[in-house]
Amino acid sequence: MSRNLIVYYDSNCPLCISVKEKWVRIDVRRKITFISFREERVRNSVSVPMRELEKEMHSREEGSSVYFRGVDTFIQMTQRVPLLNVLAPLLGISQRVGAAQKVYQYVASNRKVNGKSKCSEGKCKI
Repeated sequence: MSRNLIVYYDSNCPLCISVKEKWVRIDVRRKITFISFREERVRNSVSVPMRELEKEMHSREEGSSVYFRGVDTFIQMTQRVPLLNVLAPLLGISQRVGAAQKVYQYVASNRKVNGKSKCSEGKCKI
């Protein structure tokens, strides 16, 4: 059985908050903990530079110092939610052919943060 996953998300990003809320609802086994990297105590305890945290979602297993980022974080998340277990291999395959990371980068670079984005009226074209 895999260890619990700690996911560092951007609480200044409406899309990130929405995604987090959806994952919390489907994570019935409570294997994923979401923590905003915007909290000062978190910034001081995470070994990933703020610039990288702002660019991509990061995660790590409890008790580990090895971080996953971007699509790897989503793969780790799907492995912990029974409803989505079937997606983990599909994400892995699409990652190996380069598609998953491109889609992730597109979404990440077009999300709204602190009111500054390529979004209008609070909605991003993704």
